[in-house]
Amino acid sequence: MESGDTQLQVEDNGIGICEDMKETVWNMFVRGTHESAGSGIGLYILKEAANILGAEVSFESKLFVGSTFTLTFRKVDSLN
Repeated sequence: MESGDTQLQVEDNGIGICEDMKETVWNMFVRGTHESAGSGIGLYILKEAANILGAEVSFESKLFVGSTFTLTFRKVDSLN
C-alpha cells in the first residue's frame, strides 16, 4: 500500500479457502466446497467491480479458520 491509498478489509470466520482454490475462486459459479450454500458469484462480482473502479482485491485464508479480503483503492491525484 502506498501513501494516500485507502484499504477496506473484511474478515470472516468461515471454513476458509484451500490453497488449490486460490486462483479459481474469482471465477463465476465457483464455490469453495459442495457444502457452500451460495451460488458462487459473489467473489466474481467483487473482482469485476474492483477492476471497474481501478482497485485491487486480494485475500488471505486459512482452511477451517477463515478469510480476510482486502480492497485497495489507489490515491487519485486529480479529477481533471
